[in-house]
Amino acid sequence: MTRQQIESEYRIEAGVIRNPGKFELQPLWVPALWNIAMEGFADSDDGKTYGFTIPKGDALRVEYPELNAWLGRRRTVKLMQTSQGFVVAF
Repeated sequence: MTRQQIESEYRIEAGVIRNPGKFELQPLWVPALWNIAMEGFADSDDGKTYGFTIPKGDALRVEYPELNAWLGRRRTVKLMQTSQGFVVAF
C-alpha cells in the first residue's frame, strides 16, 4: 500500500489515522506494513506479532519519513492485532 493510497483512503491528521476502524490512531505507515505482513513478507511472525527491521535508507523510510522520528535509534517495528480487531504498532 503506497502513501498516496493511504492518504486517499484515510483521514490523516498530524501523521495519525483518524478514521474509526482497524488503524484508528495509528501512524499513517501502519496500513502499509500491515499489508506487507498479510502478504507473508514480515521479517518475523510468531503467530501473534509481526516484526519488521527497517534500517536507515530503507525504501519504507524514504516513502514514510515519519518512521525516522517514530523509530528514533531503533530499527524494528512490531505490529499486532488486538482481540478487538485493532492493529497497533510498537
